[in-house]
Amino acid sequence: MRVSLEWLKEYVEIPLTPKELVDALTMLGLEVEGQEELGTGLNKVVTARILEVKPHPNADRLKLCVVDVGGKEYQVVCGAPNVRKGLVSALALPGATLPNGMVIKEAKIRGELSFGMLAAEDELGLTDDHTGIIELSEDLQSGVELDTIKGIRDVVLDVSITPNRGDCNCVVGIAREVSFIVKSPLKLPSYDMLEEGEKIEKYAQIEIEDPEGCPRYCAGMIQGIQIRQGPFWMRYRIHKSGMRAINNIVDVTNYVMLELGQPLHAFDYHKIRGAKIVVKKAQEGERFQTLDGSQRLLSRDVLLICDGEGPVAVAGIMGGLNSEISESTNTVLLESAFFDPITIRKGSKHLGLQTEASYRFERRIDIGNVENALRRALELMRRLSGGVILKGTIDAYVKEFSPPTILLDLRRAESFVGMPLEREKVKEILSGFGMEVQGDGASLKVIPPTHRPDITIPEDVMEEIARGIGYENIPIHYPKISARKVWDTSLRRFSLRVKEVMAGLGFNEVITFSFISPVFLEIFKVPTDPSAPGHELRKIVRLKNPLSIEQSVMRTTLLPGLLNTVRYNLYQGVEGLKIFELGEVFFDQNQADLPDQRQHVAALVAQPFLRDGWYQKEREADIWDIKGVVETLLNAIGIREVRYEKARYPGFDPALTVDVYHGERWLLRLGRIERGVLKEFDLLERGDIYAFEGDVGALREARPRAIGFVELPKYPAATRDISIVLERDIESKRVEEVIKERGAGFVESLYLFDLYEGEKLEKGKKALGYRITFRSKERTLEGQEINELMERIISGLKENLGARLRE
Repeated sequence: MRVSLEWLKEYVEIPLTPKELVDALTMLGLEVEGQEELGTGLNKVVTARILEVKPHPNADRLKLCVVDVGGKEYQVVCGAPNVRKGLVSALALPGATLPNGMVIKEAKIRGELSFGMLAAEDELGLTDDHTGIIELSEDLQSGVELDTIKGIRDVVLDVSITPNRGDCNCVVGIAREVSFIVKSPLKLPSYDMLEEGEKIEKYAQIEIEDPEGCPRYCAGMIQGIQIRQGPFWMRYRIHKSGMRAINNIVDVTNYVMLELGQPLHAFDYHKIRGAKIVVKKAQEGERFQTLDGSQRLLSRDVLLICDGEGPVAVAGIMGGLNSEISESTNTVLLESAFFDPITIRKGSKHLGLQTEASYRFERRIDIGNVENALRRALELMRRLSGGVILKGTIDAYVKEFSPPTILLDLRRAESFVGMPLEREKVKEILSGFGMEVQGDGASLKVIPPTHRPDITIPEDVMEEIARGIGYENIPIHYPKISARKVWDTSLRRFSLRVKEVMAGLGFNEVITFSFISPVFLEIFKVPTDPSAPGHELRKIVRLKNPLSIEQSVMRTTLLPGLLNTVRYNLYQGVEGLKIFELGEVFFDQNQADLPDQRQHVAALVAQPFLRDGWYQKEREADIWDIKGVVETLLNAIGIREVRYEKARYPGFDPALTVDVYHGERWLLRLGRIERGVLKEFDLLERGDIYAFEGDVGALREARPRAIGFVELPKYPAATRDISIVLERDIESKRVEEVIKERGAGFVESLYLFDLYEGEKLEKGKKALGYRITFRSKERTLEGQEINELMERIISGLKENLGARLRE
């Protein structure tokens, strides 16, 4: 919020220097992020009254002006369209250097002497207007240095307003805070207006169909106005506040909004069909053209201002092109309303449109000041446009607001603030902030004013007390903390161990947002059938007020965040990515207050797996690489006996996806990311990506509770190799189960050393080569025994799997 110091001084006397005021406001909780001096660099620029204007003898577009500068008369050549006799403007004398760097000299222009230059507002660095020379008040004396005139030289403060302090989004709101600081009374602007026309009820009526979205709507009317440029003093203040001047009517609405914090909207009355205003929700799919010329697609989240036939404005956000003020407007219907902050926020988000008005409505305006702002604006319009205000206003106050009565316990307030509090001092502070305080005991009844809707509970009042005392005056009390070692929890230690192992395997840890886009449900093709694998991913927790649609739900899987990270890094030229994340996922539990929160670990391997170098050849990643990562991780955390089962799951390629179990407990899933998913993430051309994701809690439960000593074998082992041919779709797990079963307890280990699926085999066949290690714990196995075991194994493979020995 840009606040003019000169404007502030209209409402409160300020004996402080700008620096002192900045420090005081910041300590009161209104941080001043910067300040800017305006109206400087105007040496040798003085006021000048134009006494005579005549045509230039040698130029059609130029005029010769005789100006009075403090009793001295000079001739000045000027080409501005608004130059006229009696106008008081600014004359840059010879030798002046204007803020834009222009040096003024006495010169001849088309043969006529010009003593200086009559300057435009932008040339003086005051506004961006260059339509003509500056027009100053006719009451000013000529020959006065321009930067000595009240309001020209100014300091503008850039105040950071927190979302809960909507009352400070205006000059009067800041003036209230300054009034408390300097202990000087606040002088509010007059809300009186001269009403000379007929009663307004004869010309307009108001209907509110959505009282939740619009609890209060006021309207007034002014007839016989003339549209023209607003006065310099008003346009200068608007410009200093960071807005653009339009015309005298629109400028008044913006001026009052900046002054009082109440957004207003002016309708051309003759464009209002049916002479009535209706406030209601938009229809789904309805279209409306706003003032910026854009066709807006509306929804039920958008509140509309309609006339007798259709919409004329988007409530609290922007007016419509079909009712805008134009040069031909002579009657204005002026709106001043209170719109529900949530309704305006939803509408603004839906339309992707934020304005100065919506910014204020979203932060809640003062519902008690709606009519005052209307009256203030109507009177300013009357003065600046020459119109006649109709008698009365229409005030549709359908849902009246009553400030809460808050019970304040002074002993609890002392504990909250951290220092003793005197009852009378507390009452003085709260009264200074505009609150009504009742009671003389240990408890006080506090009623906040309507401009402070953020004060609803005792803690809010206590914060105001702390502000009033001054944060710098509250003594510092350090908490008593005993020095003792805080032990890590078992889960935390286990998580750190998982991270250590993954880092040791060459993976880089990443941390992604817990908030993601719900679009991932369609990208991953998450099934809607509750019985289908992966349906649980649809149990998303939706945020009530998300920053954007891309961050509107809480994640149920870590993979979307990791894929986004891969995409970003690949497009930055980083290849051969191996990344992992250990983070929380969240599942909605229907009526439960909190979601089911679990800790997951996931990793991705992008191409290439190995880079080309003097010691190795570049190699693409494959399913065995990610499987090897999983096996190493499981071994490192002590999980040995696992089984692999083919699986189907959203986001993974069903041809290369397996679930890993320890007993009946699911641990994790590994496989190749489905190529349709890669396409949606713009990764399809970057090669296959392999991943795994698992439940950290399940991994922790599956690890052995204690590590025991296993006696070293006393007897020697014997190894045999076997190569078999079988159907391609038979999993190696089934082969291993048969070998162990027929091995009669003597098979110590199995190692798959070969897989062949080449042309030398029949179609649909594969060959597997195993190294089998036999050992007895009680004796040395004889060669004959081992041969018999091999025969049993070969027979079992043939009977159970239809396998044969490879020739």
